[in-house]
Amino acid sequence: MTVDYIIVGQGIAGSILSYELLKKNKKILLIDNNYPNSSSRVAAGLFNPVTGRRMVHTWLAHELFALAHSYYPKIELKLKTQFFHPLPLHYLFSSIKESNDLYAKFSEPEFADWINQNQTANCLTDIHAPLGFLELKQAGWCNVNKLLVAFKNYFEITGCYLQEQFNYEKLYQTVRGWEYGHIKTAAVIFCEGVGGLNNPWFGYLPFKPVKGEIITFKSNKLSLTSIVKQHYWIIPQGNGIFKCGATFDFNQINETPSKQAVNELFKWLTKTLRGSFEVINHQAAIRPTTLDRRPLLGEHATCKNLFIFNGLGSKGVSLAPYLASHFIGYLFSENELIPELNHRRFPLA
Repeated sequence: MTVDYIIVGQGIAGSILSYELLKKNKKILLIDNNYPNSSSRVAAGLFNPVTGRRMVHTWLAHELFALAHSYYPKIELKLKTQFFHPLPLHYLFSSIKESNDLYAKFSEPEFADWINQNQTANCLTDIHAPLGFLELKQAGWCNVNKLLVAFKNYFEITGCYLQEQFNYEKLYQTVRGWEYGHIKTAAVIFCEGVGGLNNPWFGYLPFKPVKGEIITFKSNKLSLTSIVKQHYWIIPQGNGIFKCGATFDFNQINETPSKQAVNELFKWLTKTLRGSFEVINHQAAIRPTTLDRRPLLGEHATCKNLFIFNGLGSKGVSLAPYLASHFIGYLFSENELIPELNHRRFPLA
């Protein structure tokens, strides 16, 4: 069997990259172990153009969100499933000073695309918001697990999917490219998420994995139809089901849900919600973040045609369509990588 590209990992990065290469009439083989607790499958899929403690533009916000809001509805039509849910996001103020500072900041023209200046004061009747809030536009959530299942079915039907744990020892370089067992390929692209830590070619890169935990809760009395964010977020899933998260833990890097995290989220929900609720699920996963919070893209420094497409972290939904297009342009020698994305900003040890 001969293909143009072997792609390792079917998270949101590997899925969208694979799909876009197929659209370019490239023959691919996507190899994935279908691990149910990967960060992509556990992620709530929140996307938001204004983030962080200082409430600033997401990096490349205008490019990312213009593309994402047109890209995902087309994928829904192609895969015949619904997973993309644009929703307003209501950011709750934590102090009078924060309220004053952010109102002043977001009155600037540069934030006009993101802020609803005509928000109504009574749209959060089920939420304690004594200091008020801001309504952010172009936010929402993506059911990433549903998207990945639909993509997996599509790749299987297309005949380009192999479910197995990738074995690095089976991959070796030849004069014409690479071989993985009986499969010959011109190039290999690793989209492994946190699995990149164990990659013998790219494991030296400064991945900074972080454990994130979310809970799912039920509340038949909560009529919330927007995303709410403050210290944590609440995302309505429909039918009285909501998700809340996410914690960040750089010390306990494991996938075991912790009592401390669920207590932390429960305490915040109790303070934020006006009605009662019942926790029905609790999940933990490891995000593939990096030292400088930027993705890791590009060709290995010494091994030709060995590539990495990783490190999208908690912003995978907004980043993946734009980065896939940019990376394919790089593969086809149509553009250079944005320096902030090129993994060679971190030299070989």
